[in-house]
Amino acid sequence: MPAPTAHTGTARDLEVVSHTLQRVAEELGTLVDHEIALTDFRADRLTQRPAGSGSVHVSFRQRYRMGALTHGCLLLPLAAAQSLAGHFLMMPASDVAERQARTELDPLAKDALIELSGFVASALQESLLEDFGVRAEVRTGGCQGVREGVRPAFPYEEGTPLLVGRAVARFGATAPFEVTLMLPELPGVFEPELALN
Repeated sequence: MPAPTAHTGTARDLEVVSHTLQRVAEELGTLVDHEIALTDFRADRLTQRPAGSGSVHVSFRQRYRMGALTHGCLLLPLAAAQSLAGHFLMMPASDVAERQARTELDPLAKDALIELSGFVASALQESLLEDFGVRAEVRTGGCQGVREGVRPAFPYEEGTPLLVGRAVARFGATAPFEVTLMLPELPGVFEPELALN
């Protein structure tokens, strides 16, 4: 297995990360009726999928089609996903708070997150088109629970460059958490063969 390598992303990479994550946050915020504020954006070029640390995570997987089919994901901690599901289901604040402490998703939460994953894919597709003029079909690949320290699973060849964007998210009574977006090569958006600035 190739050793992971990381590079600070270009100014363009940071622009892509901030625009796409902001678009996703706005879409999810509308759906859960809570503003999701993002700060501390970071963009890196990696040759290995990063793992979530500190807790179990939920991976919202995406399929990108621009000629070839490629894959990526949006990764967030389980507690944040539980909170999103609770707010999406319009549960009282006390129920949402109780749900955040759960270490497993119940069927109701799973269904809510699967539905939200479709909106995540739609927001990414809209951002690529409206913010960057790139026509890519983005579809959900479903959701997956990911153990702490384990890389999210989606079709990926080790050593292939990924644009990995991170931001700190805050919403409602949920503790601040890191959200991670993994984007594959997309012409006009992320082209790893281009020299770093």
